[in-house]
Amino acid sequence: MLRTDDGLEWQPAADPSAIAAVEHRLGIELPTELRGQYQATDGIYHKPASGS
Repeated sequence: MLRTDDGLEWQPAADPSAIAAVEHRLGIELPTELRGQYQATDGIYHKPASGS
């Protein structure tokens, strides 16, 4: 479970056109669950606490 003090930051959702471009470039359609993940967030960014 993510905590507010763990230095991790959710990124905004991936742009739908970026998801489509990746699918096109790879020649595949992403699985529904993975596509949903990118529609919710484009990943997690580790932002170390100050002094680390």
